[in-house]
Amino acid sequence: WSFQMVLVDDQRGVEFPGGNYAEFETINDDGAYCSRRCLETPTCKAWTWTGDGFSRPNQSSAEPPKCYLKSTVGTPINWGARNFYRAVSGIVR
Repeated sequence: WSFQMVLVDDQRGVEFPGGNYAEFETINDDGAYCSRRCLETPTCKAWTWTGDGFSRPNQSSAEPPKCYLKSTVGTPINWGARNFYRAVSGIVR
């Protein structure tokens, strides 16, 4: 038997908190590389990409683009219009 992982639609402006088993700086590509890495890794159940200029309310400064690979799917946080193009998340099934 062969199973293929599929990406369930990505969500803009959304972050899945927690469940990180890997995180790394990446390129500013709307999460394309992050999504691909998740699909290629059996442990990965979800991912969040944060782009250049993304910042959480409790952060003093923005971070460079990052990819967070997740072993679990947390409750989504919608960061709204300000981060619509700076945060993208997806679930793998």
